[in-house]
Amino acid sequence: MLTAIRRGVWFGTALAMALVLLTAGPAHASCAEPIPIDQSLAEAETVFVGTVTGLDFAGRVATFEVQEVWKGDVEAQVVVNGGPALAELRAARAQGQDVATSVDRTYEFGVQYLVVSHGSDGSALADNSCSNTQPYTDELDQYRPASAHVPEPLPPTVQVETADEGLNVWLLVGLAVAAVGVVGAITAIAVRRRRQPSEPV
Repeated sequence: MLTAIRRGVWFGTALAMALVLLTAGPAHASCAEPIPIDQSLAEAETVFVGTVTGLDFAGRVATFEVQEVWKGDVEAQVVVNGGPALAELRAARAQGQDVATSVDRTYEFGVQYLVVSHGSDGSALADNSCSNTQPYTDELDQYRPASAHVPEPLPPTVQVETADEGLNVWLLVGLAVAAVGVVGAITAIAVRRRRQPSEPV
């Protein structure tokens, strides 16, 4: 009888521990208590206001057009990764697979966000669902620092190349018009010669 009771106690304890482990798994990987936004902005490395213009990896990697920089060094266009490391995402994609974490953040195309980043992932900024990144609303205006500024424009290399291409296009158009004119002149001369009556022998 005593043995049966001990077995029952052991079984009940083991079952309770298993339930605790199963339910505690996601909580272990989830976010801690939310940090007040003013504290989060003070601790963040990079903060900006921008609109999503491109998405990849199921919406977890977003390209932003930056409207205003609140903190850090941010260009007019920046990529933000709200999921696992980009290297892991690319390696998994190459094998036809996917990787994810319990704190992945997804973004929506065309939505303007206040992005609060606490690090970087190569050339991209790092983010996740535990940060204070959020769609921008008028209520966030109160946190806008006096140093907020428009980002530096993109390097002029693309503009210069576009201008060069434009010049090349007009040059080609000019050459084409000239070629058409030459062909037209030659054709006109040939037609005139055919219309002239032949002289008697």
